Amino acid sequence: MAAATNNTPVSNSIATSTRFTDEYDLKEELGKGAFSIVRRCIQKSSGQEFAAKIINTKKLSTRDHQKLEREARICRQLKHPNIVRLHDSISEEGFHYLVFDLVTGGELFEDIVAREFYSEADASHCIQQVLEAVRHCHESNIVHRDLKPENLLLASKTKGAAVKLADFGLAIEVNGEQTQWYGFAGTPGYLSPEVLKKEPYGKPVDIWACGVILYILLVGYPPFWDEDQHRLYNQIKSGAYDYPSPEWDTVTTEAKRLIDSMLSINPSRRISATDALKHPWICQRERVAGTIHRQETVDCLRKFNARRKLKGAILSTMFVNRTLIPNAAVSATGIQSTTNGKKSSSSTGPISPTTNPIMSAPASGGNRSRATTQSGGSSAIKESGDSNSATIDDTNDIERIDRLSLEITKVTEQLLQAIANSDYEMYKSLCDPKITCFEPETIGNLVEGLDFHKFYFDTVLSAKASKPTINCTMLTPVVHTLGDESACIAYVLLLQYIDRNGQAQSVRTEETRVWHKKDSRWLCVHFHRSGMFAQYFVLFVLSTCTLISANDDLSSQRFRGHVLKTNENYEVVTALATSYKEPNKLEDHVLATGFWDQTYNTTGWSVLEIQTLDNETNFDQAYSAGVLEGQFSRELIGYQWQNNIDDICTNKTEFCHYLKQFFLIQLDWMYTQIESYPNDEYWHQVNLLLIQLNGLIDGYNNTLRGPRKELDDPLSFFLFQVVESVGDLAGRLKVPNVPKHDSCSALIKILPNNSDIFVSHADWSNFRTMLKVIKRYSMPLKRTPMAGSSLIPGADTIFSSYPGTLHSVDDFYMTRPGNMTIIETTINNNNDDLTHNIIPISVPEWMRVVIANRLSDSGQDWVNNFFLFNDGTYNNEWMIVDFKQFTPGQSPRKGFLTVAEQLVTNFLSEDMTDTLVNNTYWASYNNVYFPEFRKLSGEEALVKQKGPELYSWKNSSRAKIFERDHVTVVNLTTMIHMMRYNDFKNDPLSRCNCSPPYSSELTIAARCDLNPSNGTYPDSPLGHRIHGATDAKITNYAMMQNFNLVAIAGPTSDTQPPFVWSESDFDTKVSHVGHPDKWNFGPFTPTWMLP
Repeated sequence: MAAATNNTPVSNSIATSTRFTDEYDLKEELGKGAFSIVRRCIQKSSGQEFAAKIINTKKLSTRDHQKLEREARICRQLKHPNIVRLHDSISEEGFHYLVFDLVTGGELFEDIVAREFYSEADASHCIQQVLEAVRHCHESNIVHRDLKPENLLLASKTKGAAVKLADFGLAIEVNGEQTQWYGFAGTPGYLSPEVLKKEPYGKPVDIWACGVILYILLVGYPPFWDEDQHRLYNQIKSGAYDYPSPEWDTVTTEAKRLIDSMLSINPSRRISATDALKHPWICQRERVAGTIHRQETVDCLRKFNARRKLKGAILSTMFVNRTLIPNAAVSATGIQSTTNGKKSSSSTGPISPTTNPIMSAPASGGNRSRATTQSGGSSAIKESGDSNSATIDDTNDIERIDRLSLEITKVTEQLLQAIANSDYEMYKSLCDPKITCFEPETIGNLVEGLDFHKFYFDTVLSAKASKPTINCTMLTPVVHTLGDESACIAYVLLLQYIDRNGQAQSVRTEETRVWHKKDSRWLCVHFHRSGMFAQYFVLFVLSTCTLISANDDLSSQRFRGHVLKTNENYEVVTALATSYKEPNKLEDHVLATGFWDQTYNTTGWSVLEIQTLDNETNFDQAYSAGVLEGQFSRELIGYQWQNNIDDICTNKTEFCHYLKQFFLIQLDWMYTQIESYPNDEYWHQVNLLLIQLNGLIDGYNNTLRGPRKELDDPLSFFLFQVVESVGDLAGRLKVPNVPKHDSCSALIKILPNNSDIFVSHADWSNFRTMLKVIKRYSMPLKRTPMAGSSLIPGADTIFSSYPGTLHSVDDFYMTRPGNMTIIETTINNNNDDLTHNIIPISVPEWMRVVIANRLSDSGQDWVNNFFLFNDGTYNNEWMIVDFKQFTPGQSPRKGFLTVAEQLVTNFLSEDMTDTLVNNTYWASYNNVYFPEFRKLSGEEALVKQKGPELYSWKNSSRAKIFERDHVTVVNLTTMIHMMRYNDFKNDPLSRCNCSPPYSSELTIAARCDLNPSNGTYPDSPLGHRIHGATDAKITNYAMMQNFNLVAIAGPTSDTQPPFVWSESDFDTKVSHVGHPDKWNFGPFTPTWMLP
């Protein structure tokens, strides 16, 4: 057994003259922390194995030294078979060694899920050993203060090995049964009410934590759970837990009574460890405790274990109320668990704003759970909640770390500004004279001193050098504090400049800097940079225009390409269509083929067409499709980043830190679900989308690393995908001045005599977004990776999109064999109380829509799939048109039109086919339709406050224009005219209480650039801005049979002058790299090249 004993007396002082290396041989590393490392060691005299915790005392503050002394002093007192024992404490110059038992059995909770049999009696035996350890601590007047699953270890992997209590870093010495305030310390989900109330406390805090642990041991999830820490703490303070059916129905009454006695909110009435060990459920378990196998507990506990080990879940400890909501008073959070996983019988699903659901894995009976859709919000099964394993040790520590992190971020920004300003004196004042660096220029050498740096200031960055103005922006900084006087910061550095053509360009590098405080001043002592050589940067900038112009007008060229796989290696081949060489289908293992027409200067659109082979695995299909797209559209992806993504984090360092934490948790949770349910059709599609996204990244970088789900950076290509969710996340995080998603117009029109039905959509957005792509993915994916799985209904998809995104964004989709068209217009939530439901334990909106498109064969299917694991961002009114339910000459059948609205995590849906038939049209224009949501969203109140023109479902300007003019739509030409309609100066429905008395916002195809800049407008959307309808997409029954559409790019010019960037007052204010100057394009229908 690895829990060794040692009769060598331990010194009574933390300091000793004995040298560690004289007595022990160090072996491999077992783990590490900020100031310490744990390594296996062997005692030379006995040959016994131990674990040596090696603390670098040179990095410790005075307070840290005190904590170390306290930990060593406490550990020396505790000698019990259920406690990890300290055998030796040795102090040397600069290091301190604590020699503990070497425990090799891993965590107790991990062992339980690996057992073939686990019963209530087994849980009794586990908690008995924990209570034995706690009783010994309390008899020694020691309070652990951090009892949780991570600190319950097994002595060895032998069956029946002893449970060992570990980690006394937060333990304190108390005076008998007396209580006092010892500071705010512990782990959120296990904190007792008296600690949260900041009342005097003592030994009962450990019993409370034991009660939480016992609750988890019996059902696999914790008694207190909420994604919002304030609500979690309120639950704990009020003792608000219960024993929900059905999982608690099979737990004995005696077990519940013991939990109740441990979780008494009055610490004076809480049972002691000694008395708990006398409880019949503990000491007479053979007679009292249940002996049936608890498979559901094991299943829930397995998910509980996975979740608490997520890096994202660790980050979330300080996420919702401190990190995600700046300046909040509390400093850690819990993660709420799932809803009950049951489908509602109703097709409408508003969730009460008080229910705050989280989509997670099911407690039982299936591979995934669905959002509860009952308006009252049912009592949900609480399963696999997060343990919030990061520990709090006094709020003052958190505030100190925050303060130091802010100092380091600011001083780094000052240093970068000195570089941008070519200010060597400022740069020198912020650097240690003996600064060391690794960077590409040093060619693998470590360089010391400032002379190396001064050379670049005197040459490349000097005022005499021919160079453009450079703007340096630090993105996604992460600070690690190392005591009070040292810190490390890692970040992405974005260098922006204007090239000779007046176009904005950018270069990205990654940097790490180490700072040390000397004489009360922070100095940079080391940095590491990867990326472009500095001396080449200016040459790169000055040659950019030559590189672009040397390519003979790429905008009019067609490319072809394919992806091959040979011996698990992937290769992408692309070339101009005129010089493209077809792969040998008999010899080459072809995964995907495609076409890329970069024709946006002539048609307003680029066209992407990708086809994967149906005999390939889903994983290879998804990856190769991403690779080919990334390779084809590299240039436009760069433009799109500069125009639309780059400024999300510019001068928003703190906001992007919040975003990164949110996305890390979201991604890590999805990774866990994928691994837990590899054969579930929903999570399989999530996996495929992540693989396809990594393929896109690899194709763009021209480095093919193979299929994988894990993303390297949540603020890189992932931002392309979530761009429309950023505004809602800013609202959730209480970050001001972040724009939200834009608007759209949509019309579904039945022609006379039911001869045809048109579906049309016009995206409204900032004009900088107009670099658009019509995409077609022909990917014969199967529903699951299992043999014999059926083809997905959305195997062939056409959609309007953008470079770098795997979804539409607009949104306009056509699918087959499902034969459906899916469109939406955005609706706005003006009720801030709903935003707390936006949580990272969810699936992002862009994934949900693609998965719904892929897996759905009807409107109701689509609704069921889309609202699973709802993240609460990008609120829209969705229209799902099922052309399978229409035959020309007959009225559309039930199920032809399904309308669904999302209001954060609430949703409503209804079959609107009858309404469509009765009115012969359905129009959508960014106003909420369902009456319940009009009130809940706050839009009805805006009608009274600001008038109906923008906010009324029945009486807004666009509602009335559609009502008046839909009868004019009798063919494709008139539908195009409808969707491009703008006669704002003459149409009485475009009038407003403005000066001049009209607005180009109040029409079907807005052109807000035409509103006078010196006008006066009562509501900002009515004014002069670079915003409006940027396209129109139209399909109908006939085009759906041929699987095609008609699309018109750019702002409307039917009755208005074409938009011209160089003539606009926004030309120098808004990035539009790669755009045509003049937007005056006609209707366009792509010619599909693949079968």
